[in-house]
Amino acid sequence: MSRICCLPVSVRAGAIVASVLGVLGGAGFGVIYAVQIDSGMMGTPHNLPAASFVPFVSMGSWVAFALISFYGCVATWLARPRLATTYFWVFLAHYIIDLGFLAVTLFFCIKGSESAIYTCPPNTVPAARTAEGEALCKMPLTAANISVLVALVVYKLFSTFVVYLLFLFRRWAHRQALEKEAQRIMQQRPPQQWINYDADTTKNWSKFDD
Repeated sequence: MSRICCLPVSVRAGAIVASVLGVLGGAGFGVIYAVQIDSGMMGTPHNLPAASFVPFVSMGSWVAFALISFYGCVATWLARPRLATTYFWVFLAHYIIDLGFLAVTLFFCIKGSESAIYTCPPNTVPAARTAEGEALCKMPLTAANISVLVALVVYKLFSTFVVYLLFLFRRWAHRQALEKEAQRIMQQRPPQQWINYDADTTKNWSKFDD
């Protein structure tokens, strides 16, 4: 048992639950990103062609998160030290890479929000290219940016907690393995002969009798 946030919880059970949630969340968001990219709902600013890779990397990141979490389900269920160590380091590497990508996404969101023609495509009718039309085109994507950033921040906070939880799980798995190894060694040791201390003491003291 371990204590996380002042509540007694099982480290293994917590890691299993986090892994299952990671599979469901990663697969779900990966499908959502794929559908929105295919339908054209998730686009990038026309004035920022360099940001065209962002939705695809986001989809790939969620798919990778789901695969890592699926491996984590096996690692947490078997609770083997080698699997637990691999799961922790792979998840930590994905966490760091995703954190850097979050900063890149934030940069493009802020950069794109500074543009007046943010979501209006070039073939928009002239009546919609007025200031009012451009504002209407800009508002939904700006709100979407805010929603995406809030979701990413919440996800990153959850991932931070999961990293700490997996670190505890890794230590727990090693401790469990050491305890099993110690029990196995104790069971394989030959039985020790009982020493009759009273008899030995009496025999040794007999040398000093007059």
